[in-house]
Amino acid sequence: MFTVDRVTQDDQIEIILQTCRPRVLACLQSRLHDLALAEDLLQDASLKAWEHWRRDGLVDHPLAWLLKTAQRLAIDRFRRDGRLLDYQQQVQALTDADQQISDSVDQDIPDDRLRLIFICCHPALNEQVRVALTLTTFCHMPVRQVARALLVNEATLAQRLVRGKRKIRDAGIAFQTPGPEQWPERLSSVLASLYLIFNAGHLPESVQEPVNSSLCDQAVSLALMLVELIPDDPEVRGLAALLLLVDARRPARHDAQGAYISLGQQDRTLWNTERIEVGQSHLDQALVHRRPGPYQLQAAIASLHAQADNVETSDWLQITLLYQRLYRLQPSAVIALNGIMAASHLRTAEQTLAELERLNAEQDLSRFQPLYAARADVLRQLNQLDDSAQAYAQAIALSHNDTERRWLRQQCEQMLERASH
Repeated sequence: MFTVDRVTQDDQIEIILQTCRPRVLACLQSRLHDLALAEDLLQDASLKAWEHWRRDGLVDHPLAWLLKTAQRLAIDRFRRDGRLLDYQQQVQALTDADQQISDSVDQDIPDDRLRLIFICCHPALNEQVRVALTLTTFCHMPVRQVARALLVNEATLAQRLVRGKRKIRDAGIAFQTPGPEQWPERLSSVLASLYLIFNAGHLPESVQEPVNSSLCDQAVSLALMLVELIPDDPEVRGLAALLLLVDARRPARHDAQGAYISLGQQDRTLWNTERIEVGQSHLDQALVHRRPGPYQLQAAIASLHAQADNVETSDWLQITLLYQRLYRLQPSAVIALNGIMAASHLRTAEQTLAELERLNAEQDLSRFQPLYAARADVLRQLNQLDDSAQAYAQAIALSHNDTERRWLRQQCEQMLERASH
């Protein structure tokens, strides 16, 4: 959470609503069995929160306040529409929810939030729409941010979401909690959703806070919960391992002012050793199955970083080979770029620059911010400072995260300052 002296009251309200949203929405959906209605009620309850909390101050139990307000709004809506008797059971379920919105224990999926993700990942929708629906619903992420996370055009994704929701409506698809026999057909989308929720937490669009700790913590917690539900799936354990190993670096990622600290500059004594140990344990248990998938391979890369004392002593050969294997399973620009930058520790800067140019020529990454950031760093190493400054400028212009922009500006300014002396 933000400290009071760094944010306004409006900021605090926005943060609280973002933090509460997944749990309140999941609770509403599980009791009303209507995702669209739950979203409408949460939106109206959030507007009421803005009105009341601004006027009267923040409440002690925002989760309970929002749920109680949504309950009243639901009763008003059902009464106005003449449907109160039809929804009596659902209203009673809302009334019975306690102040902490405790997890249900009488269903196969014992957590409202995880249940909501499984519900959104309905097999009638294609995987991209499933994940996008989860992110827009669970995180309330705008379509533009989801499109960037999925590396697709915003307008294209928006159209697909509209078509997906129309399909849900026209086909009368019921958003109900799936039983265990239905989990396998949804699992890959659930894993992808948790992974992108975690990433959204580490790269929020907020200008005040470099990390959305609530999203990160929820993603890790739900991934571990999923391991309890499906302990024999190696990719489930692989995802849990990956999130734990990456999140272990969170205390060292930013300084006291919120400025980003690169992997090479991080104080590794600040890394969370308990998370590293638990993450490594899950990775070891996953690899026993000898069915390595994308999350296991990424976790293995994160594990090699965690084992090294510093960047220089990291096993870059093994990391490069893992990226190559990962690319064969998931050929994407992100993985290709990460593989090139991992191999840069084994090659000359000239060779790395040539690889970056080849990647750009093959995939047309003219709007891909990470490419320009990587190119700027390599050109700096080659002492091509004008070209490096131009690449930094392009990376800054394409960045959607204020912390990232500040770090890129700092790198460029330091480079030019050193050159002037």
